Amino acid sequence: MPVMDGIVATDHIRRYEKKNGLIPSRIIAVTGLGSADRQQQALSAGVDEYLVKPVSLHGLKKVMRIS
Repeated sequence: MPVMDGIVATDHIRRYEKKNGLIPSRIIAVTGLGSADRQQQALSAGVDEYLVKPVSLHGLKKVMRIS
């Protein structure tokens, strides 16, 4: 993303939701970075699911809770 990465964006979204008393959105990170450190950063920022590419359509549907 040109202005901020997904971790920073997730952190901003979570703070906005909390500040405004909103129900948290479901945030699914789909990335090419599979390191444990990056995954932990994403989860700490509030990402609900962290998927490393390539992602199967079946796996994506499962995470998105689509039949």
